[in-house]
Amino acid sequence: MKASNIIKNKPYLIWYTKNYDSLSDESVIEAVINYGDWEDWRQVFNYCGKAKSQFRKGTLNLISLLLNIGELKYKTRGDMIINDIKNKAAKNAYKIIYDGTYKDYLNIYQTLKIGFLNLEDIRKITEGKYKSEFNFRILLEKLIDLEDIKETKTNHLGIKISKEELEEFFKKEVKKLSLAK
Repeated sequence: MKASNIIKNKPYLIWYTKNYDSLSDESVIEAVINYGDWEDWRQVFNYCGKAKSQFRKGTLNLISLLLNIGELKYKTRGDMIINDIKNKAAKNAYKIIYDGTYKDYLNIYQTLKIGFLNLEDIRKITEGKYKSEFNFRILLEKLIDLEDIKETKTNHLGIKISKEELEEFFKKEVKKLSLAK
């Protein structure tokens, strides 16, 4: 039995997809622990034993008490949002080097523009996630030359910026990098 089978009868636990078979065990376990009822908990713990994931603070306290475990790691909503932004930036950077869309470039632009991450941060995160499948040099080349990218009329994330403006922005960001270690 897969963990995704647990969620199929309780779609309100994971509302962001209907493709339950594609869910990781960790996603299912996290949803059940954070939002499920007592019987849901029993089912997931019977399936996998002691779950490891990112839970709300109150949920962690209850789990640690019931399972007689010491202090469990609490991850704040802010930490989860930060991780989501980092993972999205890595995914967009990876996609850009292979067959990125205008939207992928806009996502990287927004992440850089708000100052949440810089290109060096994106390099480290993406290399950590995709290892040798990611080439930072190719990403930089693609960021400063958007000739092959089809500009789409979009109001993605409230951003209205031309391809030329994107290119200029990325060139300024690339100039901030240093080849020295």
